[in-house]
Amino acid sequence: EAAGNADATRVDLSAVLSDYYMLKDGEIVFFEKNARLDALLHLTDSGSDLRFEKLKLASSLIDIDTAGSIADIRRTRRADLKGYVNLKFEAVEKLLRVRGVDEWHLRGDGKTAFTLRAPLNSGFLRQGEFDGEFSLKSLSGLGLNAGNSPIKLKLADGRLKCVWQPPLNDGRLNFEPVFDFMDGGCSVSIGDGSLLDNATITQEMVDKLLVHFNPLFHGSRVLNGTAGVRINRFVSGPLPGHGDLLVDAECTLDNLEMTLSPAMRDLLAMIQIKERVYTVEHLPLRVQVRDERVFLDSVTMEFDEMPLTFSGSVGFDSTVNYLVEIPIGAIIAEKTGLKVPGQLVVKVPVTGTVDSPRLDTAALHNAMGGAVRKTLESQAVKGVTDFLNQLKNELK
Repeated sequence: EAAGNADATRVDLSAVLSDYYMLKDGEIVFFEKNARLDALLHLTDSGSDLRFEKLKLASSLIDIDTAGSIADIRRTRRADLKGYVNLKFEAVEKLLRVRGVDEWHLRGDGKTAFTLRAPLNSGFLRQGEFDGEFSLKSLSGLGLNAGNSPIKLKLADGRLKCVWQPPLNDGRLNFEPVFDFMDGGCSVSIGDGSLLDNATITQEMVDKLLVHFNPLFHGSRVLNGTAGVRINRFVSGPLPGHGDLLVDAECTLDNLEMTLSPAMRDLLAMIQIKERVYTVEHLPLRVQVRDERVFLDSVTMEFDEMPLTFSGSVGFDSTVNYLVEIPIGAIIAEKTGLKVPGQLVVKVPVTGTVDSPRLDTAALHNAMGGAVRKTLESQAVKGVTDFLNQLKNELK
C-alpha cells in the first residue's frame, strides 16, 4: 500500500518467502517454511532519503526488529538503524552443513540490541559502524563443549572486534579475533595471550585434535588431564610476508594420564620398555601452523626414565612426517657388554596418516647398525653382529 503528500510518500510493505530449501548430497539440510518481511517506509518528496517507521524480518534463521533511516539512497545509501536482532544458531548449524562443516553443534537464540551506521555499498565494512551481540547458549564439537556466553561484535574504522568468553570443558576460553577490512580483502588476527585455560581433556579431543600434535597418540585412551593454549601469533589474510595462515602457539598438557596407543607400545617394545600408561605432570608443546601443516617443535617425553624426542608435522590431509629420536647407547651396552657412548641416538621415521601411523622399523635397524659399527670399530664385531641379528628378529 502507498500514499503520498507534499512532503513524503508512505509505503506499507509486506513480503513472504515460502518453502525455501537447500540440498546437500540430495538431502534437504536447510528449510525455510515461511520468512516474512513487514516494513512501513517514508520516502521524501525529493526521493533522496528513506525513513523506516518499522522494519521487521521473521524467519527460521534470524529475526530483526528495527527502525531508522537511509540517507542519500541514490549514492552512498548511508543507513542509521537501531533495534533488536535474534540469530538462531540451530539454523546456523544447518547452513554450515551446506558448506561441508559438520563437526560443530550450535544452540542459542534470544533478542539482543544493536545499532548500525554504515553505507550500504562496497564501503560497508571499511566505513561502517556496528555494535551488538548474539546469544550463543552452547557450542560443541571435536571434544570441546562451550557453555552460555554472548558473542559481542563491534565494527569501527574498518576493524571488527569479536569477543567470546564461554566456559569450556570446565575451563575457560578467551576468543577475541580481530578482522581488518582493506581494499585487498580481509586479514584475521588473534592477540597474544591466553586462549584456553584448564580445559578438561576428553577422549574426542585426543582422537580429533591431539593426534595432529603427535600422531602416535592415535588409539590412546585418556584417563585424566587438562589442556591450555597460549597464542604467540595468529595471522590470516593478505599481509606482506605471510601465507594464508600462520599460527604460533604454546600448548600445555597438565596432570596427563593416558593409556598408550598400539603404535606407541610397538615403538617402546623395540627398546625393551613395557610401559602401557603414560603420566606427566606438565608437558609443554610448541606448535606452528603453516603451509597447510601442523608443525611440532621437538618435545621430549619420558617412558620408564627413557627420554624419547618427537618432532615433525601433520598435514591438513592427515599425512604424517615425523621423527622419533631414541637414545640407544644404554640399550646396546646392556645387551652386548660393550662400551657405548650414552649420547648415541637413532632417528625413526613415522609416516602414513593420522589414522594409521607407520613406524619405519627397517630404518631403525639400519640406523642402529650403522651407528654401532661406526662407534665401536675397535671393539668386538661379533658382539655387535649378534646384537643386530637379535634386534632384527625382534622387529619382524
